[in-house]
Amino acid sequence: MERADGEQMVIDELFPKCKSISVDYAIMEKAKDMYVFPADFGWSDLGTWGSLHERTEKDASNNAAIGPNIHLIESTNCMVHTPENKMVVIQGLDGYIIAEKDNTLLICKLTEEQRIKEFSQMAAR
Repeated sequence: MERADGEQMVIDELFPKCKSISVDYAIMEKAKDMYVFPADFGWSDLGTWGSLHERTEKDASNNAAIGPNIHLIESTNCMVHTPENKMVVIQGLDGYIIAEKDNTLLICKLTEEQRIKEFSQMAAR
């Protein structure tokens, strides 16, 4: 999809300032007039690392990587998300989430993703 000149710069500036809230709460619950049109298309709530892994393009070993400097060696079925400035080399993992946000690195089994909130709370103590 092509972007208009300067569009990415505006997105990069404004998106981090947006409140992290679902469309349901931010728009749908506040809308007074709403119209619905029947449509036939697939839908997946990308609210979990597992669903993101399912929808992201994968390499030959079923790894999904979001970030330009990710190198997976002898690893399978992993979901990796890192900032652009981070070089990551991962060897020998099967079925893991590896993600960094706000200088915190998460390494968690994909099968345990429902516990991420618990892990975050433990780390914040």
